[in-house]
Amino acid sequence: GKTVDLLAMSQDKPVLVYFWATWCSVCSTVSPSVDFISDGYQVVTVALSSGADERVQRYLAAKGYDFSVVNDKKGLISRQWGISVTPTLFVVNKGEISFVTTGFTSPLGMWARLLLS
Repeated sequence: GKTVDLLAMSQDKPVLVYFWATWCSVCSTVSPSVDFISDGYQVVTVALSSGADERVQRYLAAKGYDFSVVNDKKGLISRQWGISVTPTLFVVNKGEISFVTTGFTSPLGMWARLLLS
């Protein structure tokens, strides 16, 4: 129910934007790293076509994830961003996309992209 303003968020520090899904097997190996990174960096995640809010919340609780989630139930946000593969990660810095990666990404890879942007 809250508005996420990536332009404002990314003015002082880069933001990691993570598109994922509860049904994505690769996401299940990347999400723990995103959760780890979210302790020290700004992270916004988008759950793509993963069901009702309650289902996504149960999934997060079962996995112990603390990152914030925008539930993209119908895939509208994902289509606006041109997402065709999960997981997909963006680094947004000062309102501009500085890095995009799809598939498996390690915590070191995420950290390096955030530092370099």
